Amino acid sequence: MVPVLANSFKMLKKDKYILMLSLIPSAIGIVLYYFVGTYFFTDFYNWCLGFITPYFEDIKLVAGILKFFFGILFFFIAGWTFFLVVSLVASPFNDLISSRVEYQVAEIKPADEPFSFGKVFGVIKNEIKKILFIFLVTIIGLILGLFFPPISFLVSAILMAVTFLDYSWSRHNFTVAQCIDDLKSSFVTYLISGIIFMFAISIPVLNVFFLPIGVIHFTTLFSKKREL
Repeated sequence: MVPVLANSFKMLKKDKYILMLSLIPSAIGIVLYYFVGTYFFTDFYNWCLGFITPYFEDIKLVAGILKFFFGILFFFIAGWTFFLVVSLVASPFNDLISSRVEYQVAEIKPADEPFSFGKVFGVIKNEIKKILFIFLVTIIGLILGLFFPPISFLVSAILMAVTFLDYSWSRHNFTVAQCIDDLKSSFVTYLISGIIFMFAISIPVLNVFFLPIGVIHFTTLFSKKREL
């Protein structure tokens, strides 16, 4: 598994096409959050400042405290939502990355299909369903974790693996039963990999750079197993 992870970094660095597909969603996310942050620290900040200043005498102190509070709030909001937003934007690109990796690892040539917005929207729709499903199962895992904490941790790790494996599963039209069988047959490998990426993706901002690495890593694991 460690060699696979190391090769994932090498493949991202070596393959310019994969690198380009990885950078586009991050660039879109950064531009999006730049405009959101600009609005947050100008218009919305000024509105809040104008709303509360009539109740205080020292306006400079209130403005400084409010700006500090806004900075902390935006850091946590951006850190928590940035990855989800970029994941959604990146879903069509990640599908292309996964397909290219599979071709390099298992020499399975991607289907020669013409570009269509229907396919792109289909991938995004699937990503939205996946995010909602992961969010629901995460809540269930947290509830179970109140009684037995390790359950929450293991559920989160498996969900992280499913997040990346779903690109390969969807491309091969796996049924739910086949997805479960694939998880069962490589449970330990997927679990350990899920734990690694769960910690990597918990790092704000840097997590978007681990997203394509995760796609490459899990696609490689999936493809190599199908070769056996």
